[in-house]
Amino acid sequence: PPMVSPSHVIYQNIMASYGETIGGETRSPKVAVIGTGALGLALCGELARCGCIVRVYDQDERNLQQVHHRLEEQRKQLIEEGLLATFESFSVIAESHLSCAVMEADFVFEAITEDLIIKNTLMKNVSLMCADETVVCSNTLNLNLDDVFNGIRHPQRTLGLRFLLPVYFIPLVEMSTHSFTSLATIDKVKELFKFIKKESFSRGSGEPPRKLTSHEAQTMQLTTAGKSLCSDTTGSHVARESHDTRPIHGHF
Repeated sequence: PPMVSPSHVIYQNIMASYGETIGGETRSPKVAVIGTGALGLALCGELARCGCIVRVYDQDERNLQQVHHRLEEQRKQLIEEGLLATFESFSVIAESHLSCAVMEADFVFEAITEDLIIKNTLMKNVSLMCADETVVCSNTLNLNLDDVFNGIRHPQRTLGLRFLLPVYFIPLVEMSTHSFTSLATIDKVKELFKFIKKESFSRGSGEPPRKLTSHEAQTMQLTTAGKSLCSDTTGSHVARESHDTRPIHGHF
């Protein structure tokens, strides 16, 4: 079983649980995704599909400008594969500043290159920009989480959450804790998973990272999509937000 710090901070539950309604408004998780590679982009689309409020950041402005187009291509492919209803669309906001992407997030997910120095530097910066209660997550494949989160603010609110490719309609997420991860952080992740209908699993000691075969992925996707298509989905829009350019609007 993963190691969990015995001393932990209990989050003050002053807002409704995810999915509950207060004053006519439904509480949806606010998430930030850092990185627009294959994993990061699919993670944006999947979290948005599941009802999260999603902001994405990439240090390369050219990648941000392609977010809408690439997400629309993914949406079309999902429809062609029979996984997505034609009326479904989701909301993703691309931010040109890291601070704007993470400052109001309940969860931050990094999906950048597998380099310890780069990840650790990013985690330190994110921890200084996000709220005190934000849970910061790494998608690392093999790096030691103690090293990834070394020297950051509030290390008890960090852990590893690795989404398995192709991400869309895949119900399994690998959860890995480290020396400082608190029980309260795990509880908050469980609340998120309940909302987005994901299940966590842990990698055994010495086991290689789990990677889905094409057959495994297709079976999981068809099973999950079959359940999803039976429920109502509300359409929305994709916005391209930048603090030095006008927003670009479109549909995903």
